[in-house]
Amino acid sequence: MKFTSEQRSSRQAKIVTFAILLESVHDDHLENAIRHKTNRFLQSRKIKIGSEDLLQCAVNIYHGIRVPISNMYSEQKIQYVRCTGEKTWYGQPARQDWVWVKASKHHHDHEPAYGALQGCVPYRLLKLFKLSAGGGHFWYTFVQTTTPAAGGTPERASGMVKVVTPSVGRGYAVISSDTIAGAAHLIPEEPDCSGIANKGWIVNSHIDLATWNEVY
Repeated sequence: MKFTSEQRSSRQAKIVTFAILLESVHDDHLENAIRHKTNRFLQSRKIKIGSEDLLQCAVNIYHGIRVPISNMYSEQKIQYVRCTGEKTWYGQPARQDWVWVKASKHHHDHEPAYGALQGCVPYRLLKLFKLSAGGGHFWYTFVQTTTPAAGGTPERASGMVKVVTPSVGRGYAVISSDTIAGAAHLIPEEPDCSGIANKGWIVNSHIDLATWNEVY
């Protein structure tokens, strides 16, 4: 099953400008990160646009994306991963799902990157949006990134892989929405109630997310 970018996105929110998107982020560090990472992404796509012109570009903000996957029985399923930004989720805190991102291609003559993670890395969705710039439409995802500890080798105690906040910076990126491969489930080392900033997560590989997605 192959989806276009339009089909992968769920119901869209109102159309705003990139400047208004930035204003919706109530954190100066995140605002600067979105601006900087979006500029870098556009440059990687050979799109040249000035900072002031970028602020006026039209943006469609989305709160979810459809991802076609195969479950454990090789049946085709659709997962909905969600990113509500600053909006609450059914009376609960904002929902910012973890997803698998295809960060490395698997070449036949090489082992896949990241060990047991098979060339994918879990990232956390922070913003889903379509940006109209340079005469084209670009489907972007602003994410919190992680990096596998121990090269992706499972820990001896849990048998699962640990990922951590990148050592350089706080770990953010703008990626193409097409690189999202499905939902991920991460267990933080520090619970929210501890008051300690979490910097590491255990990747829960003991869950069928195709089934979990249907009831969550």
